[in-house]
Amino acid sequence: MLVTLGEQKILTLEDFADLASDELTGGYDIVKGERIKIQGFLEDFALSKDEADELIMSARNIIYKD
Repeated sequence: MLVTLGEQKILTLEDFADLASDELTGGYDIVKGERIKIQGFLEDFALSKDEADELIMSARNIIYKD
């Protein structure tokens, strides 16, 4: 996963904390009235949305702790 993230220029914990779960797991969007598939950075790893949310929130807790 780290290699895959690095290839996408997600190089720091802060870069990772700034992501949304859809960026990791993939999803769909509507563009000009057409539904298109958005490839997630870690889609090949079968990461669930809940797992992606937990990873991102863990990173945010480290980066943005007071």
